[in-house]
Amino acid sequence: MLLDGMYYLKPVLGKVRQVGALFMSAAVAAGVLVACGEPPPPPTPLLGLERGAQVYTAYCQVCHPGGHIGAGPALRPIMPARSDEELTQSIRHGKNRMPGFNDKAISDADLKVLIEYMRSW
Repeated sequence: MLLDGMYYLKPVLGKVRQVGALFMSAAVAAGVLVACGEPPPPPTPLLGLERGAQVYTAYCQVCHPGGHIGAGPALRPIMPARSDEELTQSIRHGKNRMPGFNDKAISDADLKVLIEYMRSW
């Protein structure tokens, strides 16, 4: 009887192992297809203050380090008295020794987040 029991258990266990191996193979194959199927998504663009800080570093930091005095005047003390339009005009057309930065250098969207960043000080 024990041998008969073993005989019946072996095929059942063998089937379980086969089914388990089949599911494992299917899971691995699906993972490979997903990994190879599409390129990774592009990196998320920087938004808001992070992008504003990046633009400030690229175009303003040299003369206005951290908004303090550098080769140009300190920006922090004058920021509250300037409107967004005044800042836009100064950045676009320059002022005194500061050169202007047209929309090819600083896009309108970047100019907006630049001013938001400067206002966050």
